[in-house]
Amino acid sequence: MVSKIGTYNEPLYSELLDKAKTNTTRNSTRTVTVTCPDLWTHAQEFCLIRANYDAVSIVKTKHSTSLARASRTDFSKMRDEYIRPIYYNRARRIAATYARFYLETENDGKSRYKGRYFWMALGAFASKEVSLAINNDMAKLGDGIATSTVNWLAKGNFWLFQDIAGWHYYNNRFGYKSFSACEPLRNWDTLNSATKNKVVDKDVWAEDIGKIKNLKTNNFIKVAFAAADSFVKESRTADNKKYQHMNLLAIADHEQRMILQPLIYEDWRAKKDLWLQSNSFGLAPPLKLTLSAGGSSPYESHAHKGIDMANVEDRMKWIYDVADIFEDYMFGAEKDYMHKQLRIMAGWL
Repeated sequence: MVSKIGTYNEPLYSELLDKAKTNTTRNSTRTVTVTCPDLWTHAQEFCLIRANYDAVSIVKTKHSTSLARASRTDFSKMRDEYIRPIYYNRARRIAATYARFYLETENDGKSRYKGRYFWMALGAFASKEVSLAINNDMAKLGDGIATSTVNWLAKGNFWLFQDIAGWHYYNNRFGYKSFSACEPLRNWDTLNSATKNKVVDKDVWAEDIGKIKNLKTNNFIKVAFAAADSFVKESRTADNKKYQHMNLLAIADHEQRMILQPLIYEDWRAKKDLWLQSNSFGLAPPLKLTLSAGGSSPYESHAHKGIDMANVEDRMKWIYDVADIFEDYMFGAEKDYMHKQLRIMAGWL
């Protein structure tokens, strides 16, 4: 029997087969109802597998000293030897996935629809920037005093991907009509228990899921995917740019306000770490976004002087500026260059 659900989720596949018990009657059939939570479980499995999420378990198997009891020196050594490379590679895999969604080369993508997932192109550059920040020695600042910059960068990168890639994967795989029907029902609590336990068992910041409302929908998501669907249906270039702009800003607001703000910037440890960075006299990683697959390019944006990263409104001023620059390059003379960089990142998988 071939499952139309796919192969990412073996527990779910087995559960559905169990619902359709076989018998000895020739040519008999049995109806199996695949629910919205079943489909969201499938989408979440894609996100978990693509994120290569088991970093903490790898560290634990290589060290007898538990992370909970590790001294500052022990933990710093473990992080630099094992955790940092894993978080760095994960951020690159995530950047590649975002680029693939934009380019419509991801699973079930359609080349004729390239451009509908406009934020995903910007997201690819952002996750690439996270990978470089994680790999930057300056990201050690704050270890043992507040929290590790490496840790909260990786946590934000992981959970944002679990959220945003799930929405896109579902829309790609099952279509906008199904997406519209099941979008209100996405909820971490209703996923298959085997899928949820993968996060709990690996200790990948599982306690933080409540901070991001269990991956439930909101108006930003509704607008973003309505815009993507309108892009698909619209043949006029000017109107398509309008829908791309809507998609870009809606998901930018979603990621910053609904995911990263409660997950990272409202955490007192991250706030203290950010304070240390802002008073480190040039010793902290630079706040910039470079629009290239590498770490340097004439196409980049720097945060405004005195930015308060913990303040979402101040942070959004920079994000909106980045969005304006990004759109200028994606629609202007730099379009070929930008797409070349996205293709490079898409090849990191």
